[in-house]
Amino acid sequence: EFTQTFTLADGKLKAQANSIGGADFLNSDCSKVYVKMEAWNIYTIGGELLKSSSDKPLELGVVSKKNLQAGTYRVDVKYPDKVYTVTGDAFKKYYRDSVSNLYGISDRQVVKYDPDGKELGRVSVPEKVFEPADVQADWPEDEERPQPEILEEYGAPLVASSGDVYTWKRTPANYQIVKWVWQ
Repeated sequence: EFTQTFTLADGKLKAQANSIGGADFLNSDCSKVYVKMEAWNIYTIGGELLKSSSDKPLELGVVSKKNLQAGTYRVDVKYPDKVYTVTGDAFKKYYRDSVSNLYGISDRQVVKYDPDGKELGRVSVPEKVFEPADVQADWPEDEERPQPEILEEYGAPLVASSGDVYTWKRTPANYQIVKWVWQ
């Protein structure tokens, strides 16, 4: 396996690292690659191992959650220079951008918080759009039923160091990268 890093500005290949198993995180200037295997491994962008640790590196944000009531959490995200405290949804991942905003990221949504933990906005990735299959009520049991056609499908959101949100969109005729910019 190998990891390739591209610049978002022009899409050009910045570096390729062999045998690091794919990247879980890149730091904001793309100089370090973080890979979670049995331990957390930190590599240079060229694939040289810098450090290995059983604990998640603090520079990625260490998350602690406290359930306040059904569906509402107090979440603390600790970085070397700051602890963010937000109240609301609990997310799968948290990410800090280059101007110290924090993002809660799930498979379908991104919530942006300012450095004081105030919610600034939400972006939701659209759901799949299907063309229903033409299935008769008395379809024979020994025949395979037709599957609905997927007209639009979206990937999970990613947040760039600028705070812009990206995902992929696939249709039967096209594939593209979609970008949301906060207003």
